[in-house]
Formats: sequence, C-alpha cells, structure tokens
Amino acid sequence: MCYIYSYVQPWKIWVERSKIPLHKKLLLYNATCVSIMLYNCNSWAAPKTTMQKLDACHRKHLRRITGHQWPNNQISNKALYKMCNTTSLSTIAAKYRWFMFGLILRMSEDTPAQKALEFAIIGSNKYKARKGRHCTNLLSVLRTDLKDMRLGTLRSAKRLRELRMLARNKVQWNHMKKD
Repeated sequence: MCYIYSYVQPWKIWVERSKIPLHKKLLLYNATCVSIMLYNCNSWAAPKTTMQKLDACHRKHLRRITGHQWPNNQISNKALYKMCNTTSLSTIAAKYRWFMFGLILRMSEDTPAQKALEFAIIGSNKYKARKGRHCTNLLSVLRTDLKDMRLGTLRSAKRLRELRMLARNKVQWNHMKKD
C-alpha cells in the first residue's frame, strides 16, 4: 500500500492548522495520494465492497485535510465532496474504465484487445461456466456498467458490433458516463 506512505509523509500539511489554503492541500493530495490509489484503475475488476472501502479511505483523508473530524465537526459525504470539488474514487474509476472500453472498441478489429474481448463474449455463451461462486472480472463489471446505463447487455457478437458503432463518436461516448 504505497499510497499510505504518500499520505503519511506530509502529515503536518494535512492535519495541523497550517497557512496553506485548502485548494493547495487538495492539489497536493490529488497529486500524491489519489494518483497512486487510482493507478491503472481502468482495468480493475474490483468488487463493490473493495470500492466502498477505497471510497471510505478517500473520505477519511478528505475529512482530515479539511479538519472535519467526528464527533465535534461533522459533515455529510455529499457536502464533503462538494467542498473539495471532487467525487468518490469508485465514480472516477468507473469513468476511466468507460474511457478505456471506448478506446478498445474504437481499435481495429484485428488487435489483440479486440480479439480477446470478442473471445470472452462469444466464449461466455459457448462454454460451460465453472462451478462455484462467480468471479468478478472486467467483462462482468463492464456488463454491469452497460446495464446501469440502460444500454442493454453484452452477450453477443451482434451487440459488440453495435457498441463499436456507438463508440466511433468519441465525444458522445465519453459523455455517456458522466454522472
């Protein structure tokens, strides 16, 4: 957990009442901590509980930076995000995952990423699933994202072709995930 060290080192900046303005503290926090916590998040297939823990850690850091500690100085999560002009890390990770998915869909169909995606979609219908609890993988997370956005399912080659056509318009594709 490298991000812990990036948070602990400038401890005096975060906790002590310094003369550094809040927006400068947040810039430093985003550069040193958030960038490490979200490293390569566009390819994560983290379960919801893991993302909730990451969000809780992020809110804890933001509360310390802003000086809102329980029980004396409480603030709601929504007000905290508004004060810091940010959103939850799970929302940011989902946005980056959506951008990467669009990038892969816009690639040429003979690239390894496109072939792997097509094999995963066709293979999930063709081959029998393993026994036991379903594992969370990137394809299942992308399917959940599509379902949440009311864009249908990703279970056939035909649907993959439709999404490729939709992703051709990069600006429209990137605006679809804005929450």
